[in-house]
Amino acid sequence: MITSKELNLSKFSITPGNDIKLSYVDGKTNLYTINNATGDKEELLHYTVSITKEAVIVPETLELTSFKFEKSKNPNLPNDIEIARTVENLANDKIYLFVPVGTDFTNLVPTITYTGTTLHYHEGPLRSSVEKIYTENTSMNFKYPNSILLEIKNKDNDKSKTINVIVDVINPLKIEETFFNVYLSDGVLRADHVIQWTNQGNHLLEYAKEYTQENQDPVGIHYLFNFYRTIPSGGLAPGDSDHIFAAIDFPLDHPEGVYKTTAVFYPRIKDNAEIDDLLEPARMDVIAHFVW
Repeated sequence: MITSKELNLSKFSITPGNDIKLSYVDGKTNLYTINNATGDKEELLHYTVSITKEAVIVPETLELTSFKFEKSKNPNLPNDIEIARTVENLANDKIYLFVPVGTDFTNLVPTITYTGTTLHYHEGPLRSSVEKIYTENTSMNFKYPNSILLEIKNKDNDKSKTINVIVDVINPLKIEETFFNVYLSDGVLRADHVIQWTNQGNHLLEYAKEYTQENQDPVGIHYLFNFYRTIPSGGLAPGDSDHIFAAIDFPLDHPEGVYKTTAVFYPRIKDNAEIDDLLEPARMDVIAHFVW
């Protein structure tokens, strides 16, 4: 509708009229003409009218859509390694990937897709990491004590999303002696056996929960076998070892025979209890021969 305080419609005409509906879809333009309403109807003005839909400003979505180690970029891996679990957090999300024991953590090339403008990553010990820009064939050093923190930024560089990347093995706790025999006879009613266990993973290890026993034969002999674990207070560092003390006690009134159990030990990556259920426990079989 064309209106004006100076436009007296008794003296001027508008074509098309103000009561005519016109289409403006697909960038279409319409021509309006204002003419004299008296005399020779001298044409005065033309107006070409178009409508542009205002662009809706949508904030950038900052999201990690994929992170994996492709065998084509990491030939020492047996296959592509995908994210095993994502843990969302108000501060930093966490993603977990598990590679085979013996993998070189210092030289892994991830394939990353994301929504956002740029992807940066922080590499190095937690409090002294260096910020770098991710490119398609970037090699990262995940080996402890390094940490890798991804940071997706928007185009104005005033908003970001951060993701901690934890790369380890599914079975970080290795027991050096997974089976042993103990022989006890009259007068020897207790046997102590020391077993070494080693962190073959890539992060500090601590206890997840109390050990359990399974495959007991005969059933109900739990009190005959006790296992005492030792781990440094700050956690067992990758490559370091500590001990399990196995104590086998037989009451004098217990019948002679062969007794079996399997001790099960549950590791935890320090400060990462969210994935306790993904880690494989370590097992140790014990056979005790009790002879009067």
